[in-house]
Amino acid sequence: TRRSSDLTTGWFDSTGKKVSSNQNYKFTMTPGAKTYTAKATANTYTVKYNKNKSDATGTIADSNYTYDVTGTVRTNVYTATGYKQTGWNTKADGSGTHYDAGKAIDVLNWTDLDGKVINLYAEWEKQSYPVKINIRFQDENGQYGAYQNVINKNYNYGDTAAYTRKADAAYKAVSYNEEVTGAITKNIDVEDRKSVV
Repeated sequence: TRRSSDLTTGWFDSTGKKVSSNQNYKFTMTPGAKTYTAKATANTYTVKYNKNKSDATGTIADSNYTYDVTGTVRTNVYTATGYKQTGWNTKADGSGTHYDAGKAIDVLNWTDLDGKVINLYAEWEKQSYPVKINIRFQDENGQYGAYQNVINKNYNYGDTAAYTRKADAAYKAVSYNEEVTGAITKNIDVEDRKSVV
């Protein structure tokens, strides 16, 4: 019995001679017993790796697999500034089958169609970075005290870290903002209005 996962290579007679390459070979019966044997090879298929992000870099060659033979998905070497790769998906919009990043992914009989191309799409998530903002106050003599932390949390890549302190009777205003592209530690001096310096 021929499986759907097999590709028929031909029909052969009892001497081993190939009599047809047509899997639906038809013949006229003649007197005497005759034996015809179908020989087949397992289908093969390909997995293609898509960056799924216009600014991602790196190259991953397609993988070829044979039906009933276990293989593995190639290591993901795609990179994108400010993003981490969280896995693969069979749909570009993430609505298909998900495969976790960082784990060995076995490939076995993902399709029984010969020559089928299966697309995997990289899934991305913004990197998160720690942001610390500290302030210290100046006294009337121009001396500064110890820094005090006012912001200590994680921001996603591309977010804006900001701190603003309005002016008051004692101190001048300060304002700070910066796009987050990595870890940030920012020390801010708040000047005294009456400082002699």
